[in-house]
Amino acid sequence: MNLNDVLNRQIEIQPNKNFLFFKDDEISYSTFGKRVNSVASALKKEGVKKGDRVALFLNNCPEFLYSWFGIAKLGAIMVPINVAFKEREASYILDHSEANTLITEPGLYQDIIQKKRRHFPHLKAVFCVGNKEYPEIINFSLIINEESIRVPEEKLTGENVLSIMYTSGTTGEPKGCVLSHFHYISFSEVIKNNLLVTPEDRFICVLPLFHIGAQVVITMTSLISGASLVLIDRFHPRQFWEQVYQHKVTVFHCIGAILAFLDKLPVTEDEKNNTLRVALSAGHPELAERLGKRWGCKMLQDWGMSEGGITIEHINSPHKKGSCGKPQGPNEIKIFDKDDREVPTGTVGEIVMRGPMVFKGYYKDPETTSTSMRGGWFHTGDNAYRDKDNFFYFVDRKKDIIRRSGENIPSLEVEEVIRSHPKVEEAAVVAFPDELRGEEVKAYVILKEGETHKTVPPMGLIQFCEERLAYFKVPRYIVYRTDFPRTLTHRVKKDELRKLREDPGEFYFDRRKTE
Repeated sequence: MNLNDVLNRQIEIQPNKNFLFFKDDEISYSTFGKRVNSVASALKKEGVKKGDRVALFLNNCPEFLYSWFGIAKLGAIMVPINVAFKEREASYILDHSEANTLITEPGLYQDIIQKKRRHFPHLKAVFCVGNKEYPEIINFSLIINEESIRVPEEKLTGENVLSIMYTSGTTGEPKGCVLSHFHYISFSEVIKNNLLVTPEDRFICVLPLFHIGAQVVITMTSLISGASLVLIDRFHPRQFWEQVYQHKVTVFHCIGAILAFLDKLPVTEDEKNNTLRVALSAGHPELAERLGKRWGCKMLQDWGMSEGGITIEHINSPHKKGSCGKPQGPNEIKIFDKDDREVPTGTVGEIVMRGPMVFKGYYKDPETTSTSMRGGWFHTGDNAYRDKDNFFYFVDRKKDIIRRSGENIPSLEVEEVIRSHPKVEEAAVVAFPDELRGEEVKAYVILKEGETHKTVPPMGLIQFCEERLAYFKVPRYIVYRTDFPRTLTHRVKKDELRKLREDPGEFYFDRRKTE
């Protein structure tokens, strides 16, 4: 089975049912399928074929979904790009993926793509959503409602590649996770079975569509269940309950940071009268029980990652405080020690997995793929332990990645940007606990000889980062130091930096206090 089979089945069963809600638009399964076909037809005219990479650089909108499924119809490969990425970051993905087609929107095209287009030799066609006209750019709005001959679907199996999801890694540049049609379908089946999703359910999507959670947990699960999807342009905390009430939403999936934001808001009439049946959260387990009671719905926890594998609570199973549920789906999931031996119950180790729902590897990176798959097990870099009933409890991230509001931030990438400042000698970036966002970015900086916080104001360093990094990667905290704790091989001891609290004589800056 592939993505096209899933969509065609729902169009055949319930063509007139509304699948997608966006602002004032209501889009039936049948209309959705026609628009997908129009996109596939336009892409085919531009020479897109099976195996080609097509990049999506879009905010949440129906056009993202039409494009994703239109790409799949041709057997091509979707490459989503984080819309917060700046020129350097987006350029890397376009270049590395060798995408020959890009679908974007006016703001992102003008700010990021337009001046760099000649630097992408593989990029042959660019579509732009909206009504703005650009030279040599195809207007997406002109093709979406065109009557087009039905595009024949490529012969595909579940093992064909559906997407390359670029996820942050410790090397500083994103790694492209190669994911199959089977990966998406089997992952969404797990969600459907554990949440007991039916065609009567309505999902709400406030997560960005370029993230795996929005694609698999929300979009694919609603589709494979014959349910409906309420798509929101982005998360607006104070509008959330109005949106849930207005659309009679029953299923809500989010990252822990969103829970923390909602927890801070006063209870409104829309929240009191909400229609939620179940909420699924990755992170902030300490909020789950309290918010479940406040909202009057089941609150479940899960753990998962782009590369595959999931642990999740079942809606009818007893809840265990702090647990992210049991391993589910076709993968085998265990916990290993540093010598790749399975650890006893209650012992913290690294989550590893193997099986058909594990990704196909990192695109054009066989060395990293081989390292992460040593012994035939994918090593996640996440630490956890399990109890006697095989419930898993997430502990922390082994990899040197900061997790801020659901975004993975490689510290090495932020360090590289800070070190490129002409007055900076060295930088070390670590995670700092934050109540709302899970973690914040904290940068320890050694200035060059003769420089001080007066000659290098921290706000200037922040602005330097803002010009070169996505907003969520920009440090909140800047600490100027004269040295770093190091190993005998001169590596910075980041574990010690994480434990540090600033000495009275150090210069410490929190940019939030200036906003």
